[in-house]
Amino acid sequence: MAKRMRHPNCARSDGVRFRKQVDWVQTLENYENRIAKYPKSFFLELDGSYLSDYMKFHGSHGYCSSPIPSLEKVCLSHNIHILGHVPANKKNGSYAYLPEKFPENAKIIYVGHANYITDQKDSRFAVSKKDKVWTITTTTHCLSREI
Repeated sequence: MAKRMRHPNCARSDGVRFRKQVDWVQTLENYENRIAKYPKSFFLELDGSYLSDYMKFHGSHGYCSSPIPSLEKVCLSHNIHILGHVPANKKNGSYAYLPEKFPENAKIIYVGHANYITDQKDSRFAVSKKDKVWTITTTTHCLSREI
């Protein structure tokens, strides 16, 4: 039988590796509870606009890492109407994934975190550090066989 040895990236000698991941379901619940406490005046700039961010729906994992659905829900409770969601990806300075019949003078508001590559500033509507819930998972596939 071959002797098992520890992979150099593993933190423990038994080959178990720890990984922190954001629990998006709980994080977005915390986010929604936090922003629901703000008055209507906090959301007025979003009325009649499209929201934009770099997060996306992860259909294969069954969760959404975008704060936009939670933000839309809270805005609707304050009678503020959001027109839709536009991915923030840009090509040659303009939005890359706009629908065909998108209004030319539409107001698009970025609601995510700062992105220094695209020069996006941190939005006050972004998920905060206090909202985030981290889970620790362990994996054991750091073991390799000694030849």
